[in-house]
Amino acid sequence: MAVDFLSDEQVAGFGGFPDEVPAEDLERFCWLDDADLSVVGRRRGMHNRLGFAVQLITVRVAGRFLTDPLAVPWPVVESLAGQLGIADASVLKLYAQRGQTEYEHAAEISTVYGYADFSDPARYEELRLFLEARAWTSSEGPVRLFERAALWLRERKVLLPGVSTLTRLVLEIRSGANYRLHSMLVDAAGPALILELEGLLRVGDGSRLTAWERLRTGPSRVSVPEFLRQLERLGRLRSLGAGSIDVEMIPEGRMNALARYGLAGKASSLRGLSGQRRGATLLCAVRALTSEVADDLCDALDAIVTERVLRKATRESAAARLKSLPRLSKASLQLAKAAKTLVEVLDNTEYSGAEAASVLADQVSLSELRAALEVVNEVVHPEGAEADTAGQMLRRFATVRSFLPALAAAAPFGATAGGTPTLAALTALPEVLDGRKKDPA
Repeated sequence: MAVDFLSDEQVAGFGGFPDEVPAEDLERFCWLDDADLSVVGRRRGMHNRLGFAVQLITVRVAGRFLTDPLAVPWPVVESLAGQLGIADASVLKLYAQRGQTEYEHAAEISTVYGYADFSDPARYEELRLFLEARAWTSSEGPVRLFERAALWLRERKVLLPGVSTLTRLVLEIRSGANYRLHSMLVDAAGPALILELEGLLRVGDGSRLTAWERLRTGPSRVSVPEFLRQLERLGRLRSLGAGSIDVEMIPEGRMNALARYGLAGKASSLRGLSGQRRGATLLCAVRALTSEVADDLCDALDAIVTERVLRKATRESAAARLKSLPRLSKASLQLAKAAKTLVEVLDNTEYSGAEAASVLADQVSLSELRAALEVVNEVVHPEGAEADTAGQMLRRFATVRSFLPALAAAAPFGATAGGTPTLAALTALPEVLDGRKKDPA
């Protein structure tokens, strides 16, 4: 049935009043202003005035006239009766005695307040164009499209049709948009690529998994071997060529929705899709997975360099400084003693050069002074602690050297204009390390 995508509650509540109307909603939606009272007041008889007011509020709240104009919550009737100065709201029962009256009132309300019928060709075409644009540019499901259609009609004072009429229209338009989407994607990819993508859903000889399931399997841990495996995975995905397909004219949101379905679905579920939908879903899923793997590689590289190189180098540099602290302290004291004596000698103008050297030699021997200087030069880097860390990082270069050629070949990074030289340097790094590139600049 056309209304299968709606729940029973949604079907029952379409184009009608809720079962219970809170007092604040009565004040907000069931209020008659002076212009309304003037139009209502032209009816003869309390029951006709009340019935006319009920139909006016009904079309405003429900978006259409009810088959039974009296099928409204009683608090609504009482509220309108109070505004019209009618003491006994039960006079509304007399409104149904002449059946033609309700149709005449509905027609007058439509004319006075500018309501159009759903069958009006111009409004119907406007609604179709609106829904076609929404269905093509967004990934909204049928329920959301149905709600948007109902809201569009109410905002433009177009009377709501029956629920099945509107659901059929939504399904027709959404089906057309999906067919157009799948066709455009499959045509853009071409039969050769679609055939290769569908081949991913088959289980190869000697394997329990399809190629698609293996490609979907992400990293289990952060390690150099796993990083190399993910580089191979990225290379396999890129070799399919899905990323080079021109999809500029296809809304990204629609492709993302197909990709999410493809990445979440099992191979057996994807095999069960219709031909064009299966090919389009696989194309979008492979494109999305390729980007996802490249992003994961960037995160993994950051983790490896940070944890295995930078932080270990920092810890080792700090440990080395701590280990050398006793020698550095002893040498520093000797140098401080020599420096103090030198200041005192230089400050005393009575000493000759030979006498100054003799006094200084009495405090610290030349051999001790040389030894202290050697210790300080050995332990203290002239460029500070960061240079010590950089030195330790170079000692751990083997950690990254093992995957640099594969990383440069895969090139999972992009770059802005400012990052282009760095990207070029990364690409050239394997040749520099192998000695093939003589100029390492």
